[in-house]
Amino acid sequence: MANTPLTSKELEELKKLYREIEGLDRDRAKSAAEHAASLGVARTELERLRQEYKDMSDDISYAAKGFKSIVQEITNQNIGVRESVKGYNKLSSIAEKIQSHQRGISELSSKDIEKLKDQVK
Repeated sequence: MANTPLTSKELEELKKLYREIEGLDRDRAKSAAEHAASLGVARTELERLRQEYKDMSDDISYAAKGFKSIVQEITNQNIGVRESVKGYNKLSSIAEKIQSHQRGISELSSKDIEKLKDQVK
């Protein structure tokens, strides 16, 4: 099968893969494809480049999934951080109320103090 000549469609695919994977310009890709065909290794080259293209696509898919996973982890961490900030803001508010009470700026009833204790818990 390695020596089977390429169809014109396969030859065009080989040129395209030379451009995309090997980074050759149009003329050099055409020349490389014709050279491979003249040596009888065009089919082997086409299969090699197809596999390389598939491997690159798989690598990109793997990276994309990895990035998506990282984004999800960061999002989850942000949720935790937001919840922590909310909790600390409540504690800060309670501390300010107690501080105002101690300074005599405001009066807290024993019922208010019990509510604040429950909020802290």
